[in-house]
Amino acid sequence: MIRKSIKNMAALDMEEQILNLGSFISVVSVFLPWVGGEWLGGETVTYSGFKFYTGYLGITIFLLQAFVLLLFVVPISGGPQLLRKSKKDIVRLIITCQATILSIAALSVITRATLEFTRMQIRFGIYLTIIGCLVSSLYSYLRFQDHRKKDVREMFHYPDTKDNNIKNESVEIMNHPPQSEPEKHSIHSQSI
Repeated sequence: MIRKSIKNMAALDMEEQILNLGSFISVVSVFLPWVGGEWLGGETVTYSGFKFYTGYLGITIFLLQAFVLLLFVVPISGGPQLLRKSKKDIVRLIITCQATILSIAALSVITRATLEFTRMQIRFGIYLTIIGCLVSSLYSYLRFQDHRKKDVREMFHYPDTKDNNIKNESVEIMNHPPQSEPEKHSIHSQSI
């Protein structure tokens, strides 16, 4: 079963793999340190995305990106489709854009806190979260546009005429008769 799942993952197109990799990076980076340094009283602290002032934002980012990963992992591992294929791309686009906005909001909260407490520093976890969210957002937008393009092509698809024994005949371009000279009017013939 694991071999089948790995084979299915390798069979996906590149955009899908990059989208899921971005979601995975953002899920993992919530556990990494977002802020750290010397707190009031001289103790050294390090906070991940689940702690500090950004705890609720970190939890929400984690849940949103985990849902995007579940949309990928459950069908690959043999489970049911969580969403219909027609709605999957738009849902992923909305969720990843929401996670990106929340991660930027978390960065602004952390920046504000580090400006107030000068010995606190922004750590690499928040940057990885933002990068993962941005990558997954951009590739989910790409997948959404590809889906829309495919829908338009299906809408304007005409059946092939090979089975109908209809031959393509060249269409003769109709030549229009030459234009005649404009009539001479009395206004144009008078000279001043």
